[in-house]
Amino acid sequence: MADHDFSPPARLVRTRTTDEIELEGSLFEAEASKSTIVIFIHGMFENYHLPLFVDPLASALTAAGFPFLSGNTRAQDYHYFHRKWEGSEFSWELGGGSYEVFSNCLPDLRAWITLGREATGSENVVLVGHSHGALKAAFFASRSATSVGGIALLGPSDDVGMQRTRLADRFSEALEVARNLVDEGRQ
Repeated sequence: MADHDFSPPARLVRTRTTDEIELEGSLFEAEASKSTIVIFIHGMFENYHLPLFVDPLASALTAAGFPFLSGNTRAQDYHYFHRKWEGSEFSWELGGGSYEVFSNCLPDLRAWITLGREATGSENVVLVGHSHGALKAAFFASRSATSVGGIALLGPSDDVGMQRTRLADRFSEALEVARNLVDEGRQ
């Protein structure tokens, strides 16, 4: 069996965000670890093991000595029930890409960075985002006090451009409505 016929060795990991949402992922550890961990952020409607290039990326990075962490965000899949913890009890909260509030990427990525650093002892973090995850990596790097050493954007989506095309003449009006809702604290 060739190396590309199966997933590289990894362990299932879970983390909790500051608002107690539990997220799942995989940690691929490198034998001769460098001081930098690479953390992958999936696109909307994907998850930590999709797209299909995650395993080859994990193989290449761990072979080069970089631990690799791929973790879900709340926008995983179309619909998904996340565990929402309250003390030692949890309830199921409906989430997924269909219900995404974009700014929730901040606590999601912060939780993965904390887990990655603690699990591997890595000081530096590089965020790799694919599609909608690329927007999250850039947003996190620009808005968070948690420092990252770099970001790599793989096929970033153009959400604004898609909506501008779709709405045509109504785009300016829709943008104004959205700005007003944000100003009122209604996401």
